Amino acid sequence: MDDSIVSILMASYNGELYIEKQVLSIINQTYSNWKLYISDDGSSDSTIKTIRKFAETDSRIEVLFNDSKFHGPYGNFWNLINRIQKENNSSDYFMFADQDDIWLPNKIHLLVEEMKKRELEFPKIPILLYTDMKIIDSDDNGVVHSVNSQFRISMNNPKEIFFAHAYVSGCTTIFNKLLLNEVDFVIDKNVNLYSHDNFFAKVCTLRGKIFFIETPTILYRKHGQNVTNSQTLNNSINSLIKKINISQSARTHALVFRHSLKVIDSLNIDTNDVKSMRKAILDGGISGIKYLKKEKIHRNNFLRDMGLKYILLTKKYKKYL
Repeated sequence: MDDSIVSILMASYNGELYIEKQVLSIINQTYSNWKLYISDDGSSDSTIKTIRKFAETDSRIEVLFNDSKFHGPYGNFWNLINRIQKENNSSDYFMFADQDDIWLPNKIHLLVEEMKKRELEFPKIPILLYTDMKIIDSDDNGVVHSVNSQFRISMNNPKEIFFAHAYVSGCTTIFNKLLLNEVDFVIDKNVNLYSHDNFFAKVCTLRGKIFFIETPTILYRKHGQNVTNSQTLNNSINSLIKKINISQSARTHALVFRHSLKVIDSLNIDTNDVKSMRKAILDGGISGIKYLKKEKIHRNNFLRDMGLKYILLTKKYKKYL
């Protein structure tokens, strides 16, 4: 068995319906040298009882509580991340886990092996891997067998992530300690505007290397009011046209751009490459479009690509930035 230690970071909140299946899928991994940290955000259902039961019988599982003043899904994750950073965790690799998915049995083993290959090729730099995934509904029925085949979450240019949050899902990632140490995020009242997975992916794009693995490693659950089915996943032109809302699109792009600027500013990188990206985001207009063309950055769908270019060209995002 590989002696590399993997720390898994999970945020929980009122997850009684699915968290038991998720934790069991981690316990049943073919790779056993892991530590699972579950940070609960004040659950009022049976979630705490369930995760405590697991912790009592498996020493690899530790239950923590978000006792900070910053709550919500990203607030909980960022508090857990900061806690792991401050404790100078001795793990070699790190993974994020949602409370309601199911990990496929070989996920950790596959990603540790892939990570070691990349580290041999690119030593002593931050590295992040993310994978394809399958989608299931609330009853574990398969809905999509490959998100990448249907929506293309692989990137032609990793810089695409600075213009659209449509690629990296934290629940499929693994990253090394060098990346954990590079991330410098100060938690404040706006914490829930900044997704942790996209933040890590952007930092890694600028400081190291990011790679996509085509093998699905999780069953990603869509449930409740957001249950995924063939209609809601329809990526056809007619479906997208009906959803077009310029004002909402401007707000969405502004949030992505604000997130990207926070990453760039946190790293204090003074290269012409990063300066050009920052200027493209701040200026928009013709210079923004020229930057996308120069870097060959485009969305994975024609209408979405045109939407990005339209919002950037007209600068409609600026009043929300």
